[in-house]
Amino acid sequence: MSVNRGCRIVAALCGLFLGGSLAGCSLLGTSNVSSDDIRAMKNIPEGQKNTLISRMEAASSASERAEIGQQAVALNKMIGTKLLMKEPPIAYQRTYELKTDGTVEADKNDYAYLYMSAADYWRLGEDGYELCVDQGCEYYSEWTVEVEKGSGGAEYVWTLTIDSDATQVNGQPLVRRFQVAK
Repeated sequence: MSVNRGCRIVAALCGLFLGGSLAGCSLLGTSNVSSDDIRAMKNIPEGQKNTLISRMEAASSASERAEIGQQAVALNKMIGTKLLMKEPPIAYQRTYELKTDGTVEADKNDYAYLYMSAADYWRLGEDGYELCVDQGCEYYSEWTVEVEKGSGGAEYVWTLTIDSDATQVNGQPLVRRFQVAK
């Protein structure tokens, strides 16, 4: 192999690696997010928004504030973003999306749909996202969502809540993990 060709291959691999890393960073948003920016975010439940603002105002460093801001941006961007279920692992990875119009878009035969309460609608609750089986949300399950940094960018950790101290399976909360679909 020629030296020139070897350099091109190394450059291409570096470009792929760097591009993937930068794409992952952009999913978590920018670091210049203020408490007022978080207050204006429409896709975060009020209780969770208040917690993020309190954490932001109590943060002792710029890096801590940036991390909280990135979490808020990623959480706000979750609505209208196609997600793939990571946990529990499922054989077929089809997308799951909370659409901006209050509906859920998912394949009705997919495990991700079934694992997420077979809900066709959603709305913001006080502290979480309510997945509803009908448009009036007479019956719903409430999920809190936390954002973590995953290997491919933002990872959304959904936890089912029945009441504030509830644990479901073997004394553990029922958790689902999603990542942004590519």
